[in-house]
Amino acid sequence: MIHIVWILFLFSCQQKEESNTSLVKCNGAEIEIQLESRSDSSFLLKPKVGSENDPKKNWDIPYPVYHWEIADIDEDGCDEILVGVLKSTRYDPKPAKRLFIFKLFEGYIRPKWMGSRLSQPLVNFKVIDLDGTKVLSIEREKNGNFLLALYSYSSFGLEFENYLVRDKEMEDVEMLFTFL
Repeated sequence: MIHIVWILFLFSCQQKEESNTSLVKCNGAEIEIQLESRSDSSFLLKPKVGSENDPKKNWDIPYPVYHWEIADIDEDGCDEILVGVLKSTRYDPKPAKRLFIFKLFEGYIRPKWMGSRLSQPLVNFKVIDLDGTKVLSIEREKNGNFLLALYSYSSFGLEFENYLVRDKEMEDVEMLFTFL
């Protein structure tokens, strides 16, 4: 048993380097998307359609990006681009992790949902397939512990489904997050 726990721990400690390009699939077509870093706090989402590079098709993200994924979050047959950013809001002036969702519309990147917050302050997210495409998040509770929450996409944005665990130490939550 100790060996299994040790192996799980080692895998959870590995740092996964994120690629700056990914494929968005929509109705059988594939379009390459690039997340271009212009500085530590400015990024650009760029679709690569053929050999053209039309700046009007890009989307400027003037915030640090900590994570991004591609998934068909609304299950309409076309992938969306989920981007985790660090930014403040009008009602929360302290920069915090937020989740933005973009879509590709006729080759142009456009916002689909610009979330200011989930049920609690966001620590990390990933997309999983659990009875459909879901967003799994690690969030910080008011008491300083952590939770795992599950969200699905509705017509307005991410809709809370349920908590998988609550009031746990970060190590416990990260281990479960890694293997879901």
